[in-house]
Amino acid sequence: MVTNPGTSTFNALLNNSVVDTFSTATNNTSSNNFYGFTGVTFDAIRVTAGSNGLAAIDNIQFGTATAQSVPEPFSIIGTLIGGTAAFRIRKKLADANKV
Repeated sequence: MVTNPGTSTFNALLNNSVVDTFSTATNNTSSNNFYGFTGVTFDAIRVTAGSNGLAAIDNIQFGTATAQSVPEPFSIIGTLIGGTAAFRIRKKLADANKV
């Protein structure tokens, strides 16, 4: 994105409510600028560009979020307890077979 020299403001919106925003200096000489949002859910982006609102934007990219499951605390504790119990039972059986 290039603009006339000035400050550009980027707003990420979800259902017309701002969820994240930032401002940065932009101009017409920096051609390899990337501006974007990560870590927030939004359905629209509003850009207020430069000192007079004129901007050139190229290569707009959209990515899809990938959901990552987080195990419940009980699942982790249950796995540890079950693993410990299985190890002890196995050890007792091994000791019993030695006799």
